[in-house]
Amino acid sequence: MAWLNNHTEKIAWQKFKFLSPYLEGARERCLQLGYRLEEIWVHEPGMTMRRVSDIIYQRGIEAVIVTQFAKHLRLNWDHLAAVSLEGTLLAPRLHRVMTDLHFNLQLACKVAKRAGYRRIGICLDQNLDRNSSHSCRAEANFLYTATPKSDRVPPLFYSWETRTMQDREDGKAQVVAWLRRYRPDVIVGHSNQSIIWAEAAGFRVPGDIGVIHIANDNDVSDWAGICSNRREIGATAVNLAISLVQNHQFGVPKIATNTLIRGSWRPGRTLLIPKPNVR
Repeated sequence: MAWLNNHTEKIAWQKFKFLSPYLEGARERCLQLGYRLEEIWVHEPGMTMRRVSDIIYQRGIEAVIVTQFAKHLRLNWDHLAAVSLEGTLLAPRLHRVMTDLHFNLQLACKVAKRAGYRRIGICLDQNLDRNSSHSCRAEANFLYTATPKSDRVPPLFYSWETRTMQDREDGKAQVVAWLRRYRPDVIVGHSNQSIIWAEAAGFRVPGDIGVIHIANDNDVSDWAGICSNRREIGATAVNLAISLVQNHQFGVPKIATNTLIRGSWRPGRTLLIPKPNVR
């Protein structure tokens, strides 16, 4: 089975803690089922999509897991059982295994309310919202309208590009200005910069403001938030790919399916009071 690494860094899936659980879960499941997972870096110098297709064919690989960060991939899909991770791939439309961001955001806000936080500020990256087909924005807007007017904090979908230092500073400035203007009791977000941004706005975490991360699997594992079960996402992608091979379902599917993996609540240091384990 091939693991198509679409990240600009070759060792990204080993280097970055927020990515490594996907690969760890996939590798573990492959070993359990008697498969070998071969990583192919599509940005290798001199690599082309035709070359990637040739490598896959020459090695007798039938199943492929397409990882995040690619929007379009022009491979020879006719003899491949392919599954994509998360929601970044636009074409071709493959079967996906992805985080249930809508549920995870809903769960995070539910726990915050039960814990007594009234002014809940949802603060998410625009790219994350696009990858969820705007289900994050839909849930955020619903929660905003369902909240008493005195407690409403307009959700913020900020632009967070990492190509230059100026891009990062612009994204930070958007969040800091929003925090100072609306002064939420708790931030529900997806960035490992949330504490830094809150402190830049003059808040102490968790004394003045709480922080809930909706994907605290590894890089912010001591924060309060949602474990998005990324190891399970990787393992489920392997299960699905093998099922496609066994049923001779190769090529781009006529009707692609989405398999959503729900997260689970995990308490942490970024909330003032230990919070209940809510499912």
